[in-house]
Amino acid sequence: MLLLLMHDANAELKITDVCSIVKPHDVTVLTETRTSDASRLLLQLPGFTVHNIKLDKGNEDKNGHGIAVLVAPSCSDYVRVLKTSENVQCIWLQCDKKIFGPEEDVIVGAAYINPQSRDLFPVCAVQTHFTDLFEDTLGAFSGVS
Repeated sequence: MLLLLMHDANAELKITDVCSIVKPHDVTVLTETRTSDASRLLLQLPGFTVHNIKLDKGNEDKNGHGIAVLVAPSCSDYVRVLKTSENVQCIWLQCDKKIFGPEEDVIVGAAYINPQSRDLFPVCAVQTHFTDLFEDTLGAFSGVS
């Protein structure tokens, strides 16, 4: 798995550079995408699947917003979204055990908290999100809804 920060104040990566980094990996997390539209990336990554946070139009192009997970064609059938949150800037995925090899499925989370703004994501919002996530997840795995 690869984590890649899409927007750096000192250097912007070109789409072709990002795609060349993504291609050899099964699962790649991109943060600060600043968009929900991954079409430019997917044009150069045939067969890849994208799971992302749907951003409000007001947050498009803003620094510190957007997370996308790109999944290689060989793994696309084995990864599904459990939960996303634009407010907390995180996405949780369930990866079938066939990808990583353990006896059980694996839950993978990707989050971005902007270091420039302590007020952007209040602690109570993060706690609520994770509490809801784990209650939902435990119910799903135990068969309780």
